Amino acid sequence: METAQRQDVPLRAIEELLNYQDEFILAMGLQSFGYITNPQIKAQLATLNYIEGLDEPLEEISLLPDPEEYKRHNVRILEKLCQEAKSGSDLIRLSAAWAIQQIGYSAMITGRFLPKSAEDIQSQVISESLNHLNNRSISKEYIDFWVYAPKRHLLRLLQTIPSSYLDVVERIIARLGVVGVEFIARSASTLQNFVVEAALHLAGLLIKYRQYQDAGTQRRLSDVLIPFLDNSDIDLRRLAAELINEVEPSWSWLNDTIRAKAAIILRDWKKLEELGEASVPFLIEAVRGSLQFDTQDNLREQVEAVRCISRIYFYNVEQQVTTFSEFLQHPEEKIRDTTVSLLKPHQDLLDMKSNYILTGLDFKFQLEDFDVKTMTIREIDRKIGDKRLYQKDFDKRFQNAISSCKADATEVKRFLSTKLKEYNGYIESCINKLDAQKQDIQRKEAEEQRRRAEERRRQIEEEAEKRRRRAEEQRKNVLITAFAVFGLLFLSIIYPPALFIVFLLLIVLLMYFVMLWLISLQYINR
Repeated sequence: METAQRQDVPLRAIEELLNYQDEFILAMGLQSFGYITNPQIKAQLATLNYIEGLDEPLEEISLLPDPEEYKRHNVRILEKLCQEAKSGSDLIRLSAAWAIQQIGYSAMITGRFLPKSAEDIQSQVISESLNHLNNRSISKEYIDFWVYAPKRHLLRLLQTIPSSYLDVVERIIARLGVVGVEFIARSASTLQNFVVEAALHLAGLLIKYRQYQDAGTQRRLSDVLIPFLDNSDIDLRRLAAELINEVEPSWSWLNDTIRAKAAIILRDWKKLEELGEASVPFLIEAVRGSLQFDTQDNLREQVEAVRCISRIYFYNVEQQVTTFSEFLQHPEEKIRDTTVSLLKPHQDLLDMKSNYILTGLDFKFQLEDFDVKTMTIREIDRKIGDKRLYQKDFDKRFQNAISSCKADATEVKRFLSTKLKEYNGYIESCINKLDAQKQDIQRKEAEEQRRRAEERRRQIEEEAEKRRRRAEEQRKNVLITAFAVFGLLFLSIIYPPALFIVFLLLIVLLMYFVMLWLISLQYINR
């Protein structure tokens, strides 16, 4: 095929292949004409024109007894192709018909030699071959047919064959060897996964065989495996990484960069650490999320990648700080927390903005517990003042952190803003609680003052009432005494002998009256 694709295609040499009796060599010879890419030669073949270098020189042809009877080589080639397309084996018929189609002969030219078109012959042969798949006992001849068939038809088979025929695919690829692996790798995006996986497994086996240890084969196999480390299909990427991971270190093409790339896909943290700085770019990709490990959540692997970078740069603190600064603004909170814990001992080496962000992320909100019910108003006022100062301090920290974030660091900004709002809520709730207790104390004190005032007023009224009653009682006593005195005087006038007794009674009444007056004075003085 490579020979036929040359611009100076050796047509005579290819034509010689048509004389071989060996089925496989003949099939390759027939197909070679279909692989010709030189447009001039291809057009000359298709139109049966004279081809310099293939046909005898025109001078020699003119010297022939009957130059008109000279049969050009491209006519001979067409006749051979048509003959084999009609009567050869399935492989030969398919190869010849395919070559006829690729050269581009017109239907008028091929119609003189073929009862069917080249396309119909190919369709018939392929249809019959596909029907043989139903026979579970696949013969070697059947495998040979697909191994030597034109690659376009092999590609179509591999694109449509069910996965239950994996053994057929493996046998075909194994027969093709390195060529088969390369062929499938080039067409991987159009093939089914199980076909590509079979080719990669074969590549892994070939790498271990002694006969494939030469530099040229190593390079060819490496060119197959290495690109799969960037394949969009995670399973294929992991398979390629596993195969590369098993290769002996002596392979020259397997440098530390490739080994690191395979190790990160396999989550081989120990090997990544051993490979050192060659691993860092891939670890950073993993942390950023541009390197996906699988279709599920990769957060655990991303956190481990951060820790792995830290171990690699354990003795290079400045590089560690430079690398980790961007992770402070990572969308995932767990990655930010891990980064903060690793950078905190080296916070003095951070630039101003990173320092602000780390300070905000590392802030530990503290709300002391206290029994507000046992506090005085003075203690409450002092506590409210402390809370306001604390609120002002962390508000400044968070505002600095938020303003230091990049414009696209929306998750970090949202996180910091949410925390600031949450902490402000706690502070306001605490202050409101203190204010409520202060108002409650003030209310209770006011009620107590009102109660005491009311109690004092009630006491004063009771005392006044007592004094009024005593005064009333005294008036009654005075009146009674006056009536008694007048009665005694009247008695002494009427009955003089009782004058002494009356005098004594008057003295007693006078003393009683004085005693009441003194008692009244003492009560008033109280």
